[in-house]
Amino acid sequence: MSARRTQRSTGAGRATVKSTDRPEGKTHTMILNELSDLALAENDHATYNLLQWLVNEQVEEEATLNGVIAKLRLVGDDGYGQLMVDNELGAPVSAPA
Repeated sequence: MSARRTQRSTGAGRATVKSTDRPEGKTHTMILNELSDLALAENDHATYNLLQWLVNEQVEEEATLNGVIAKLRLVGDDGYGQLMVDNELGAPVSAPA
């Protein structure tokens, strides 16, 4: 396994992070899907079940992130709207009933 390397650079008030933990152009979802296919092909059902749980978690995280992106696009450069989104993201999450 390769050592984790992360490069950070700043410019114009923005930080860029580039991680070399995964092959270029592959998303975490793509890698999880490939590993799931491999586990199934190898009849490793325990690993396949674990990977399916991870895939489900990844799908939930992507849906959450897409919701945040949609809200930020909606408010645009409006500072008050950005503050409201920030407050919503920082609010405690209540457990489902």
